[in-house]
Amino acid sequence: MSHALPMLMISWSALAAAAEPTIADLRLIGGIGHGDSRIDGRTRPGTGGPSGEALDAQGDHDEREHAAFQALTSGRALGAYGGPLIGIELGWRTCESDLPLDAAAGELDVDSRAWTCDLMLGWAHALSSRWHVEATGFVGLGRLELDFGYAAQSGSYHGDDRGMLTEYGARVGGYWTVGRFQIGAEARWLVERASSSIGLDVGTPEATAITDLEQRGLFLMLALGYRL
Repeated sequence: MSHALPMLMISWSALAAAAEPTIADLRLIGGIGHGDSRIDGRTRPGTGGPSGEALDAQGDHDEREHAAFQALTSGRALGAYGGPLIGIELGWRTCESDLPLDAAAGELDVDSRAWTCDLMLGWAHALSSRWHVEATGFVGLGRLELDFGYAAQSGSYHGDDRGMLTEYGARVGGYWTVGRFQIGAEARWLVERASSSIGLDVGTPEATAITDLEQRGLFLMLALGYRL
């Protein structure tokens, strides 16, 4: 009996340690999203083309796709109440939006592609030696390519632009790890903002559209990972 209690305590400690993994995960994620887009802008006339027309538009008729590579670590074993988590994500995202103009008959067709780099910071909690959950916020920068179609009373025009974007949001996910291999799923809310000066295909010099773009939405994604 005198030896049973220490042995029981050692066994319990070993089980507790096994249920508190150290997060050191590499992941590929991908999924789809839906949300709303808003543009606040105005055309700047060239020779011919639209003359100072408002380009305020918003809508939620869009299609979005997102894929990314994640690297996250807790730095140490998660305790009984979990532990802090930090990571980076390199992502690629597309969005196709059809936005009715607010103040006039017409529509904006906005197709965007973005390459992003985000810093993630949050908390992870182990439910067992195999299951854990995460909740993080994130903030980042990216490169945006924008294709712009504009149909209004003055005519139809097209243009494109490339520039920088900023983004932020929050994500929650659950992951199952067997050996070193991992599968999981996550949901995230994302807000993306960018300003553009878009050359329209009319006039010499050409007309331009000066816009502020905001896209918000919910993404649902699956993950495949490897624990180092």
